[in-house]
Amino acid sequence: MTHGARCVTIMRLLIGLLSYVLAAVAIVGGGAGLLLFSTTGEAVTVVPAQQEARKVSPRIQEWLDRKAEARAYAEREQAAALAEKERAEAARVKTSASAAHAAFARARADDQHAAERDSLAQRRDSAKREAKRRPRQLRVAQPSAPPQASHQQSYYPDLHGRSQ
Repeated sequence: MTHGARCVTIMRLLIGLLSYVLAAVAIVGGGAGLLLFSTTGEAVTVVPAQQEARKVSPRIQEWLDRKAEARAYAEREQAAALAEKERAEAARVKTSASAAHAAFARARADDQHAAERDSLAQRRDSAKREAKRRPRQLRVAQPSAPPQASHQQSYYPDLHGRSQ
Protein backbone atom coordinates (compact mmCIF):
# COMPACT_ATOMS: atom_id res chain seq x y z
CA MET A 1 0.00 0.00 0.00
CA THR A 2 1.10 3.41 -0.72
CA HIS A 3 1.32 6.26 1.66
CA GLY A 4 -1.79 7.97 0.24
CA ALA A 5 -3.93 4.87 0.55
CA ARG A 6 -2.91 4.44 4.19
CA CYS A 7 -3.92 8.02 4.98
CA VAL A 8 -7.31 7.54 3.39
CA THR A 9 -7.88 4.35 5.38
CA ILE A 10 -6.83 5.98 8.64
CA MET A 11 -9.05 8.99 7.92
CA ARG A 12 -12.04 6.72 7.25
CA LEU A 13 -11.33 4.84 10.46
CA LEU A 14 -11.13 8.12 12.48
CA ILE A 15 -14.31 9.48 10.92
CA GLY A 16 -16.16 6.23 11.69
CA LEU A 17 -14.86 6.25 15.26
CA LEU A 18 -15.83 9.90 15.69
CA SER A 19 -19.35 9.21 14.40
CA TYR A 20 -19.73 6.35 16.91
CA VAL A 21 -18.57 8.61 19.75
CA LEU A 22 -21.00 11.37 18.69
CA ALA A 23 -23.86 8.87 18.51
CA ALA A 24 -23.03 7.55 21.99
CA VAL A 25 -22.89 11.10 23.41
CA ALA A 26 -26.25 11.91 21.83
CA ILE A 27 -27.84 8.77 23.25
CA VAL A 28 -26.45 9.34 26.73
CA GLY A 29 -27.43 13.03 26.67
CA GLY A 30 -30.93 12.21 25.50
CA GLY A 31 -31.34 9.59 28.21
CA ALA A 32 -30.13 12.03 30.87
CA GLY A 33 -32.49 14.69 29.56
CA LEU A 34 -35.40 12.27 29.69
CA LEU A 35 -34.57 11.30 33.24
CA LEU A 36 -34.22 14.91 34.38
CA PHE A 37 -37.23 16.40 32.63
CA SER A 38 -39.61 13.47 32.46
CA THR A 39 -41.31 14.30 35.76
CA THR A 40 -44.87 15.56 35.43
CA GLY A 41 -44.11 18.83 37.17
CA GLU A 42 -44.71 17.47 40.63
CA ALA A 43 -42.10 18.21 43.20
CA VAL A 44 -40.07 15.19 44.06
CA THR A 45 -40.23 14.62 47.77
CA VAL A 46 -37.92 12.41 49.64
CA VAL A 47 -39.68 10.48 52.34
CA PRO A 48 -37.37 10.09 55.30
CA ALA A 49 -37.11 6.74 56.86
CA GLN A 50 -39.40 6.46 59.80
CA GLN A 51 -37.62 6.71 63.04
CA GLU A 52 -38.83 5.14 66.13
CA ALA A 53 -40.59 7.67 68.30
CA ARG A 54 -38.69 8.22 71.45
CA LYS A 55 -40.46 7.30 74.56
CA VAL A 56 -40.73 10.35 76.79
CA SER A 57 -42.53 10.86 80.01
CA PRO A 58 -46.07 12.25 79.88
CA ARG A 59 -45.03 15.48 81.62
CA ILE A 60 -42.35 16.17 79.00
CA GLN A 61 -44.77 15.29 76.22
CA GLU A 62 -47.34 17.76 77.62
CA TRP A 63 -44.63 20.42 77.80
CA LEU A 64 -43.66 19.72 74.17
CA ASP A 65 -47.32 19.91 73.13
CA ARG A 66 -47.80 23.27 74.94
CA LYS A 67 -44.65 24.60 73.31
CA ALA A 68 -45.92 23.55 69.86
CA GLU A 69 -49.31 25.16 70.56
CA ALA A 70 -47.62 28.36 71.73
CA ARG A 71 -45.54 28.43 68.55
CA ALA A 72 -48.65 27.90 66.38
CA TYR A 73 -50.52 30.63 68.33
CA ALA A 74 -47.60 33.04 67.88
CA GLU A 75 -47.56 32.34 64.14
CA ARG A 76 -51.32 32.99 63.90
CA GLU A 77 -50.92 36.23 65.89
CA GLN A 78 -48.09 37.33 63.63
CA ALA A 79 -50.17 36.58 60.52
CA ALA A 80 -53.13 38.51 62.00
CA ALA A 81 -50.87 41.47 62.85
CA LEU A 82 -49.49 41.49 59.31
CA ALA A 83 -53.00 41.36 57.85
CA GLU A 84 -54.10 44.22 60.13
CA LYS A 85 -51.08 46.26 59.08
CA GLU A 86 -51.93 45.68 55.41
CA ARG A 87 -55.57 46.71 56.02
CA ALA A 88 -54.42 49.86 57.82
CA GLU A 89 -52.04 50.69 54.96
CA ALA A 90 -54.80 50.15 52.41
CA ALA A 91 -57.17 52.37 54.42
CA ARG A 92 -54.47 55.06 54.70
CA VAL A 93 -53.85 54.98 50.97
CA LYS A 94 -57.59 55.10 50.29
CA THR A 95 -58.05 58.02 52.70
CA SER A 96 -55.15 59.98 51.22
CA ALA A 97 -56.44 59.30 47.72
CA SER A 98 -59.97 60.42 48.64
CA ALA A 99 -58.59 63.52 50.40
CA ALA A 100 -56.59 64.40 47.30
CA HIS A 101 -59.67 63.83 45.16
CA ALA A 102 -61.77 66.05 47.45
CA ALA A 103 -59.13 68.80 47.35
CA PHE A 104 -59.03 68.59 43.56
CA ALA A 105 -62.83 68.74 43.36
CA ARG A 106 -62.90 71.71 45.76
CA ALA A 107 -60.29 73.57 43.70
CA ARG A 108 -62.20 72.83 40.52
CA ALA A 109 -65.46 74.10 42.07
CA ASP A 110 -63.68 77.26 43.25
CA ASP A 111 -62.36 77.81 39.73
CA GLN A 112 -65.84 77.36 38.28
CA HIS A 113 -67.33 79.81 40.79
CA ALA A 114 -64.61 82.34 40.01
CA ALA A 115 -65.25 81.95 36.28
CA GLU A 116 -69.00 82.43 36.84
CA ARG A 117 -68.37 85.56 38.94
CA ASP A 118 -66.06 86.97 36.27
CA SER A 119 -68.61 86.24 33.57
CA LEU A 120 -71.38 87.88 35.63
CA ALA A 121 -69.20 90.93 36.30
CA GLN A 122 -68.42 91.25 32.59
CA ARG A 123 -72.12 91.04 31.73
CA ARG A 124 -72.95 93.70 34.33
CA ASP A 125 -70.23 96.00 33.01
CA SER A 126 -71.44 95.42 29.48
CA ALA A 127 -75.04 96.20 30.52
CA LYS A 128 -73.92 99.39 32.31
CA ARG A 129 -71.95 100.54 29.28
CA GLU A 130 -74.93 99.76 27.06
CA ALA A 131 -77.25 101.69 29.39
CA LYS A 132 -74.92 104.69 29.30
CA ARG A 133 -74.61 104.52 25.54
CA ARG A 134 -78.37 104.34 24.82
CA PRO A 135 -79.33 107.74 26.29
CA ARG A 136 -76.47 109.29 24.38
CA GLN A 137 -77.71 107.69 21.17
CA LEU A 138 -81.24 108.94 21.86
CA ARG A 139 -79.94 112.45 22.55
CA VAL A 140 -77.90 112.38 19.37
CA ALA A 141 -80.86 111.11 17.32
CA GLN A 142 -83.32 113.63 18.89
CA PRO A 143 -81.24 116.59 20.08
CA SER A 144 -83.99 118.81 21.57
CA ALA A 145 -87.28 117.08 20.87
CA PRO A 146 -89.53 116.73 23.94
CA PRO A 147 -90.91 113.30 24.60
CA GLN A 148 -94.19 112.78 22.84
CA ALA A 149 -97.14 111.02 24.35
CA SER A 150 -98.30 108.03 22.49
CA HIS A 151 -101.66 108.29 20.78
CA GLN A 152 -102.56 104.68 21.19
CA GLN A 153 -105.75 103.58 22.85
CA SER A 154 -105.26 101.94 26.14
CA TYR A 155 -106.86 98.66 26.82
CA TYR A 156 -108.24 99.94 30.11
CA PRO A 157 -110.46 103.05 30.32
CA ASP A 158 -108.98 106.21 31.82
CA LEU A 159 -110.52 106.52 35.28
CA HIS A 160 -108.41 109.43 36.48
CA GLY A 161 -109.37 111.96 33.83
CA ARG A 162 -106.13 112.00 31.95
CA SER A 163 -106.36 112.68 28.26
CA GLN A 164 -104.51 110.73 25.78
